[in-house]
Amino acid sequence: MKAIQKKEATAYKAKLNTCGNDLSKQWYVSFSYKNPETGKYKRFKVYEGFTERKTVEARLQYGEQLIEKINLKLKNGWNPFYDEYTLYKLVEVAPVYESNLLVHHVNLALTSKKAEIRKKTYQSYNSHLRGFLAWITENRLDQMLVTDFTYEHAKLFIDSLYLEKGYKGKTRSCYLITMKMLFERIKETRVINENPFKKFKKIKYSSVSALYFDEFQRKELKEYLIEHDPQLGLFVQFIFYCFIRPGELRKLRVGDIHGNKIQIKGEISKNTKTEYVVIPGPLMNLLDLEQIRLYPKHYFIFGKTGKPSPHYNGINYFSRKHREILRLLNYDKSHCLYSWKHTGVIHANKIGKNIHDIKRQLRHHSLEMVDEYLKGLGLMESGFASTDYPEL
Repeated sequence: MKAIQKKEATAYKAKLNTCGNDLSKQWYVSFSYKNPETGKYKRFKVYEGFTERKTVEARLQYGEQLIEKINLKLKNGWNPFYDEYTLYKLVEVAPVYESNLLVHHVNLALTSKKAEIRKKTYQSYNSHLRGFLAWITENRLDQMLVTDFTYEHAKLFIDSLYLEKGYKGKTRSCYLITMKMLFERIKETRVINENPFKKFKKIKYSSVSALYFDEFQRKELKEYLIEHDPQLGLFVQFIFYCFIRPGELRKLRVGDIHGNKIQIKGEISKNTKTEYVVIPGPLMNLLDLEQIRLYPKHYFIFGKTGKPSPHYNGINYFSRKHREILRLLNYDKSHCLYSWKHTGVIHANKIGKNIHDIKRQLRHHSLEMVDEYLKGLGLMESGFASTDYPEL
């Protein structure tokens, strides 16, 4: 160690002991100073201030600050044998109040949002938050106060999603939506005055939907499913006719059927709103044939027994079975369970269903949303119909 020569004694510079970066152990900063009476070196250790810091990065940053202050005092002639009280005053360097930290507030924002959103939505938000926290740690911002996080920091993070992670437009757009939401929640608590992500414009990207099934494929799959997996066959027909999402459909109960409508309750709906969809005639006939409405109202329509029962299937049960059948029949990998919803919308459009009816059945909240959805499926309105355009 490099010695610092003093008039009355010699001190060795302070250093940090991280215990191998093990947070379960007691970190400390140590330095040695020659006892002016005995001439022997005594090792001083400062433990205070480390336990309160819960991450490796926070402790490293605190340790560097503490070392800098100790070495400066030693250089200026401080003698811990004559003024040991000052040694323990050193722990006041760079105090951290966790309730003011950026990390604390973004975590708190998501926690406060949890009760308002679906489990799957929470998982998505949480995934984006973990990515943001990882970026904070990598850039040594984990001790930053939430009030110090600016638009410039926000821009660096959004840019890093492409420049460092290589994320495509849709993923970056989802991250931006999450970050806007979290900081808007923080703003509502009046901890910050401005949302640093608010000025960012929507990130544009090309929406590539899962492929839909053409008429031949639709009939082929329907016949195969009816013969080999009747429950899955009924499942896809609910999606085709009612545009119900697979995640919602798994938890649909017999009692949710009301006459010729199905109630999608808020607790299973993607947007957490309770809404209704119409049961078209062909599906109504199938429900009667299978006597679905005769089962107890609390039974799940797609139960674990293959029939309505008290327990529903796991989150990936139907998508996995459907994927295996598509693989068996050599279908394109772009086809999936969700393709039945696209196929149903295309069919409704083809037979002339009013766009307002399609909007209600999709449970979209604006015609603009429906228009974007139809464009993504290639169903753009055009006056240049191929059958009635005059020859040159």
